[in-house]
Amino acid sequence: MSQAARTGFPDVKTQSTAPPLSVFREQRDDRRLTTYEAQVWAAVDEIDTTAWNHLRTPHDLFMDVRLLRAVEASMARDATFRYVLFRDADGKPAASACLCTYSVDGTVLVEKGFARRMACALKRISPVLVTYKIVFCGLPFSGGQSHLRFAEGVDQRAILTALDGMLRTIAREDGAKCIVLKEFQEHELSAVEAAGDLGYLRADSLPMNQLGLEHADFEGFLGSLHNKKRYEARKSIKKFSEGGLRMVTTSDPDEVDRLFTPEVHRMYDAVVSRSDTKLEMLPVEFFREMVRQLPGNCEISFAMDGDTVRGFGLCLFSETEYHPLFLGVDYDRNRDYDLYFNMMYASVAEALRNRTKLVLLGQNADQCKTIKLTSYQTPRFFYIKGVGFIMENVIRLLSKQLFPARPVTVPFPG
Repeated sequence: MSQAARTGFPDVKTQSTAPPLSVFREQRDDRRLTTYEAQVWAAVDEIDTTAWNHLRTPHDLFMDVRLLRAVEASMARDATFRYVLFRDADGKPAASACLCTYSVDGTVLVEKGFARRMACALKRISPVLVTYKIVFCGLPFSGGQSHLRFAEGVDQRAILTALDGMLRTIAREDGAKCIVLKEFQEHELSAVEAAGDLGYLRADSLPMNQLGLEHADFEGFLGSLHNKKRYEARKSIKKFSEGGLRMVTTSDPDEVDRLFTPEVHRMYDAVVSRSDTKLEMLPVEFFREMVRQLPGNCEISFAMDGDTVRGFGLCLFSETEYHPLFLGVDYDRNRDYDLYFNMMYASVAEALRNRTKLVLLGQNADQCKTIKLTSYQTPRFFYIKGVGFIMENVIRLLSKQLFPARPVTVPFPG
């Protein structure tokens, strides 16, 4: 087993350029808004990392320049990226945001009913009819995290108003049909409440499954489970080990390049195809680049059957949180070895090995995670508005069908 050493969060050295400053002074109400200058970069290696890191904590991996570089390097063919830094009148960093324009399959936004049937009928005629560009304040993958940060004491309404002006300009330039701000936790909503005044509709995203860990090791975690759940977990783990499989966890980029083949990537495709929501389909390069850019904060666990990979899970971690982001399994052998369950158990075991106290298990397979792992849920939200008269009215009139309520079914037990 190959495991690269954790290296913490060193400052990333990048070549910084000095792009022109664009100042957005739009005012949507009678109150005088503070003016901020918005510096925009089209490539991650142009970012002023000193100013950028001023707005993030060392454990904020989702705004880490290394992660942004991994996403950009692997998805530049499919998405257009922009990175924004707002400065106050004294030149101090006031806010930062990651923006991207990305084409999505519109049927993923419609779950059921007449709107769903119509969308699927149009897709059968031609996928082009339901594929359209969206400008995101966020990145083109689902991690349940926002990509908008504010410094303390800034005029959040003024910054959000300027950001909206920028997003609308980008939408026109890129031919996008919608603008989406994603994904916010409850405690972040107050900072972006002005989005409602700017014409955005707030909607529920999928709840996040979370698991708090207060155990010394995985055996201690199993011991904390109810008798029936503990029996089922041990049964699955025994099926895995007696089948001759072993779990290999590595953050060595060379090892990942060797093991993460196109055939292994198709296991990820198989998992995504079974999901009710398919916002993105990440390429092979994404998984390899994540480990290459973040070797001290990213690892992949492989379920090995001899020299054959039967499943994998990519996880991102800091000292405070562990994020099992993506996985794949060989569904032809899933029942033989309980591969899906064992990949989940491996994530918990690795989180405990890294001494992480909170595991964010993702926004799908809710029943499996809440039952098998006794996880709980926390809500997530996004804001959306259409670009142009037609899309504005489609979203306004069909909001309940397009964006149904997604209540938390297993709240925090406290």
